[in-house]
Parts: sequence; C-alpha cells; structure tokens
Amino acid sequence: MSLAPDDDAILYNASCVFAVLGEGDQALTGLQRAIEAGLAGGDWISHDPDWEQLRDHPRFQTLVERLRRSQD
Repeated sequence: MSLAPDDDAILYNASCVFAVLGEGDQALTGLQRAIEAGLAGGDWISHDPDWEQLRDHPRFQTLVERLRRSQD
C-alpha cells in the first residue's frame, strides 16, 4: 500500500487481506482509500466473500453506498 498509495486495485486487494485477517479498521480505511483513488464496480463488493465479517458493519455499508452513488 505504501508503494502504490494511489492505486485503487492494490488498495482494494490489501483491504481484502485485512478484512480476511480480522483487521476491520485497517480493512475499512483501505477500502475508503481505494474509493478515493477511483475504485469502480461497487456492485460486486457486496458479494465479495472477503468482506463477509464486515458486511453488516455500518462503515462498510456506508462505503459501499458511496461507491454505488459515485457510479450513477
């Protein structure tokens, strides 16, 4: 993440790793950074199994909604 701080794909994938490892705060912060870096395709994030532990987290839901709105 530090080597490519503006690469939305790297930020997203690193966030997924944090989510799987149970590092919720880091995962959500990384997801937010990925969105700010231009992440697209928010429909699939809701179904990505990497986010299973955080799917009901209010911050996750807010970020997914933000991503959906940015694509309209």
